[in-house]
Amino acid sequence: MRLRALFTGKELTTESMDLNEATREVIALSMNELQRHLVMLRPELADDLPLVTANRVQLQQVILNLLAMLLTRWSAWTMVAATPHQN
Repeated sequence: MRLRALFTGKELTTESMDLNEATREVIALSMNELQRHLVMLRPELADDLPLVTANRVQLQQVILNLLAMLLTRWSAWTMVAATPHQN
């Protein structure tokens, strides 16, 4: 239902939420992919953040996109590092 609202232009609902909690949820859901790429993620989250008003799905999608970019860059970097250099 929430995803459909993104595409139909319907108003998305927002809620007051803990940014750290939303981030931890995305990281937990992404652990298999992180492990597959041999990435150990150690998030350093601030303890004193105020609650934010946002759409949970959109916010978590942004966090997921950041993790996906991290994995893409990490994979590209490790492929370059593992490739023997020829002189």
